[in-house]
Amino acid sequence: MDEEIRRSRSIKIKPSILRKAHHRAIESQKRVGEWVEEAIEEKLAREEREEAQLKMKRPATTGLFRGN
Repeated sequence: MDEEIRRSRSIKIKPSILRKAHHRAIESQKRVGEWVEEAIEEKLAREEREEAQLKMKRPATTGLFRGN
């Protein structure tokens, strides 16, 4: 898969969260941007899995709607 070109973005983030992310990035031997990107990708994947699980748990509908 081709790597997308990374572009610079400005985001507002709490300094305490950024400090924690920076420390984790250093521990992982990554740049903070790479570490944050991976964290976002993990969150997106987790939410997609959760949405898929919810769809599987919903009962099937007949497509009919009965009014009052």
